Amino acid sequence: ICSAAPDGATSYTLTCSWNTNNLAPGSYTLTAYASDLMSNDASTAIAVEVGGSVATVRADNIELSAKTRRGNTTVKAVVKVVDQNGDKVSNASVTATWTLPDGTTVAQTAYTKPQGEASFEASAGSGEYTLTLNDIALSGYAFDQSNSVLSATFSVP
Repeated sequence: ICSAAPDGATSYTLTCSWNTNNLAPGSYTLTAYASDLMSNDASTAIAVEVGGSVATVRADNIELSAKTRRGNTTVKAVVKVVDQNGDKVSNASVTATWTLPDGTTVAQTAYTKPQGEASFEASAGSGEYTLTLNDIALSGYAFDQSNSVLSATFSVP
């Protein structure tokens, strides 16, 4: 679908949209032809690369809990990672940052297990703990930040 709009006194800008959803991945050439009433002709071509669908990973949930043992409280975060189909993903590198009750930050990296879960722990006394997800990396996949749970907070009394 194309439309033309004046672009100054003697020229027009041609704008086209092309739905490539049903095309096989590959290289395509689009050629535009123009002619006027005085038999002037011109054409121009552009190459378009149509890719396949991109596989994605996202954080489906961040579950926080705490355990106190011998007066020391440890906060645990379990990040559940799934692909674009909602299937569990193993061996993904999950990078996150804890913000501890005193405001300091600690970066950690964990890998998802076969059940699609990566675990993180922090211990810094009572107060508010926040885990913020920075990245999920897995070869052949893109991190879908916009559909991910990116942070969770837990308060230790």
